[in-house]
Amino acid sequence: INNLDGPVVSNLYPTGGQTFSGQMTIYWTAADADGDPLVIDILFSTDGGENYNVLAESLPNCAPCSYKVDTTQYEDSDQYMIRVEATDGELTGSRESELFTIFNNDEPTVAFTGPSTDDPVSGVVNITWDASDVDAGEELTLDLYYSEGESSWWPIVKDYPNVGYYLWDTYPVEGTMDERRTDGMHKLRAVVYDSNGAQTEMILSGVNIFNPDEPAISLDSPESDTVVKGTYKIKW
Repeated sequence: INNLDGPVVSNLYPTGGQTFSGQMTIYWTAADADGDPLVIDILFSTDGGENYNVLAESLPNCAPCSYKVDTTQYEDSDQYMIRVEATDGELTGSRESELFTIFNNDEPTVAFTGPSTDDPVSGVVNITWDASDVDAGEELTLDLYYSEGESSWWPIVKDYPNVGYYLWDTYPVEGTMDERRTDGMHKLRAVVYDSNGAQTEMILSGVNIFNPDEPAISLDSPESDTVVKGTYKIKW
């Protein structure tokens, strides 16, 4: 009597419940009590085990074994499963994982839609943009900066919600960091962050700020508290 023993797959990883991004490594151990050489197939399910596709096949056995998977080739989902099959040519043994998740956080995108760079702007300028993220449920915030020529970037607003616009007062304000701002060509920079830490940025060049100065006048004559009579020449 010779009862053949089938292959046994154990120590499978992922076991289930994990979340992966980038490169994922599958680990397993396969053995056959009869000492028969084994051939390994790895199958991958994207729908919770309803269907399996071959990820790798006819791999030589090793102890322990591993196989790397680039998860960026797959959609974000929590319905992934792995099955490893070992065959000795007659009998097949297998082990299957529980559900695990693949989530590769995508960078948001942003593009300025205003102000126009065709004409000078002045006073309160409406900065507008279009920012989005392909990952569902991501909340976006952004920082806005301006720069004069090749100088440093100065903040306009930080941690601002992605509402698509911001009203920027371009007048220099004495006693604030905006006191340094002068008329001329400027750049705008938007840095957008998603709720998982990914970020991207966009620069808009050629924003021409021109805020006309108010006319200045000083009265030379008469002086304060002066009493005048008849015809008097006012000097300024």
